[in-house]
Amino acid sequence: MKEWRFIPLENKEDSYMKMATEEAIMSSVREKSSLPTLRFYSWKNPAVSLGFFQDAKKELNLEECKKNNVEIFRRITGGGAVYKSPLYEINYSLIIREDDSIIPKDVEKSYALICDGIIVGLKKLGFQTTFKPINDILLNNKKVSGNAQTRVDNVILHHGTILLKPESEEMFKYLKIDDSKLLEKKVKSVKDLVCGLYDYKVFTKEEIIDSICKGFKEVFNITLVKSNLTEKEKLMAKELYFKYCDEKFIFWK
Repeated sequence: MKEWRFIPLENKEDSYMKMATEEAIMSSVREKSSLPTLRFYSWKNPAVSLGFFQDAKKELNLEECKKNNVEIFRRITGGGAVYKSPLYEINYSLIIREDDSIIPKDVEKSYALICDGIIVGLKKLGFQTTFKPINDILLNNKKVSGNAQTRVDNVILHHGTILLKPESEEMFKYLKIDDSKLLEKKVKSVKDLVCGLYDYKVFTKEEIIDSICKGFKEVFNITLVKSNLTEKEKLMAKELYFKYCDEKFIFWK
């Protein structure tokens, strides 16, 4: 049975260090100095996450973000802009080598398999969720988890959000949400598209993470070894930090 590293919930670092840490873990997993890593984190401050290819001016209400000290950061995966709540979400990432036989080469199949770890874990708490290709998990036909993935130099970074409670007011305040997208989906508001676990049952973040870990162990037939970042990863993350908080990177200046 294969071993993966499990890093428990981290909620003290800012957005830039969170992203720098993921890249540092990618480097050590690539070098095989660290095991495949399942990591959990939540947000210290309100933030908005830009997909790698997005233009901040087109996607965000920058004045509102500035006025309310909302962190703006760019991740290295694609997809759309997302509001990050300090209170009502859990984030996870799986970092694993692309040549690991446990992960399908096909991107959509890999999304489905990794998301199945979340689905099986949530089922243990009584949530009946389903996978919607290519990157969403639905609860009662509403999005409860969005996921993104990138593959760089033989390493997969797959990360996602598990919503506990949608914060529609904040989303509209900081994100430029195109009304035409709502019309396309034949809904009147974002509330018709997303939901949170707390809309149905309330568990602590620790209880949810513990159940999700059980889901990953069952789906992948692995053991999880609880651990922390290595000293090398901590040092690399500190060096990468300046990349992620650099406005040239965030705003493509």
